[in-house]
Amino acid sequence: MNYDILDFERAVPKPLLQFYIEKMELETDIRSIESIYNSLNEEAPELVKKICDNYRYVGKTAVNIFEEESIFNGLTKEQFVQVLQNELGTDEIFNKEFRPPLYEKPQINYVEDRGQSILIRFVMKGKARNIRDGYDIRQVTSSEFEVALVHFENAGRVLVELRCSYSKRARFLACFEQYFRNATGKQEIDFDWKPITKVSNEEAEEIARRLSAGLVEADHKDDGIYDRHVVTASPHIKNLRDQEEYIDEFKSKMLLSQVLTINYTEGTDYGEYETEIKFKINLNTGFQFLSKVNEGIVDYVMQVFREVKYGISQN
Repeated sequence: MNYDILDFERAVPKPLLQFYIEKMELETDIRSIESIYNSLNEEAPELVKKICDNYRYVGKTAVNIFEEESIFNGLTKEQFVQVLQNELGTDEIFNKEFRPPLYEKPQINYVEDRGQSILIRFVMKGKARNIRDGYDIRQVTSSEFEVALVHFENAGRVLVELRCSYSKRARFLACFEQYFRNATGKQEIDFDWKPITKVSNEEAEEIARRLSAGLVEADHKDDGIYDRHVVTASPHIKNLRDQEEYIDEFKSKMLLSQVLTINYTEGTDYGEYETEIKFKINLNTGFQFLSKVNEGIVDYVMQVFREVKYGISQN
């Protein structure tokens, strides 16, 4: 799939690009993503492609995983691929950009085979806005891209991973409902999606412990005169759970969400790039990455989630 400066700027963290610029001793305007992009692309286009491939389907994103247990046990990857082939009107569905007409309903723009999962990049019509074109005003319509993965696991278990805000879930789950109806031949079935990324307080704390994550923000439910308490750590505090004052005041209050930080080291051809990743666990929904992250970081965090939630490893 082709990539451009807008994809690059949306998904790739600027400090990583500055790391490469410094290691490669390139002269460019480090304040400008476009200047950095052009310099890297001119010097090492394969590196730019590698970076973009690693970040393009993630960046800052939510990750929520859903399951419909009663219907899809036994649905195979081959059946699902056939449905996508029928939907797209071609047998050659992988690794090509379809660029469909833009509608408010999500359309398939790209499909990738990832072995035990199928990645779909959807496109839809965004909001129209007015811009000045010289002395004239014209209206432009943006395109919005969102990513979903269908995971085919042991014993016929099928999971749908949405990398979009939780508020958009119904729009995309509706697409999969129609795909799955076509795959099973059961057009009359109703769906009851279960968000399996919903975790308990205890599970969230165990995930944080295994990741050696610091708690820097917490949203607590109260039952007194206040409905909620949102607590943010001072900049010099790396983990509220190490602070007796926080423990004493909030240990009995329900935790609705927590913002965590973890240190992450990414191996590159130019040495190790070290960074701090910030993400949120929403106990009623799922995970939200507040930093621009790559596939490896998402896999790392979600593997720990699965180990805590189900006692199983992806390896």
